[in-house]
Amino acid sequence: MNPRWPAVLFTLLAANGTNAYTIEPLLGRDGFAGEPTCRECHVHDPAKAERGRLSIEGLPNRFVPCRAYSLIVRIGFDGITRAGFQLSARFDNGAPAGTLAPMDSRVAVLVDAASGVPYAFHAAPGLETINIGVNEWRVIWTAPPGGRSVIVSVAANASNADDSALGDVVLLYRTITESAETR
Repeated sequence: MNPRWPAVLFTLLAANGTNAYTIEPLLGRDGFAGEPTCRECHVHDPAKAERGRLSIEGLPNRFVPCRAYSLIVRIGFDGITRAGFQLSARFDNGAPAGTLAPMDSRVAVLVDAASGVPYAFHAAPGLETINIGVNEWRVIWTAPPGGRSVIVSVAANASNADDSALGDVVLLYRTITESAETR
């Protein structure tokens, strides 16, 4: 296949108001250390952003090495009916920190072939909000062996569901969790 076809297909879909990455976003769009976010494809409305909320429940301030944690990524924004997200857990050098697994069919996990970083993100059923104005996704994070801090980065998109990239709100969340064990 011609290597330019994906770019041509994306351009054609974007011209028709269809987001080529609705179901499966490009990997590496969680905003870790200045990396891109959902804003690559969704036109962010900063005036609306201050009304949004993005959080992670279940992530401890200090993790126990190799323990599994049930995380809930939650976005809130008045009136949204669709939303998506992408999450990674990494060490400060960008290397993967532990593993990610979906808790249900609303979440998918893929590992970036080049970096080895696992990314959790919305699967097709996870696009629809659980209630108007709120969406959430459940992910299992298994912490790495101890001794180093972990940076958890999330980018989430509150969509206005008009099948265009316009008028959406992209929120970012980044936190550091310390190992309960030092080397």
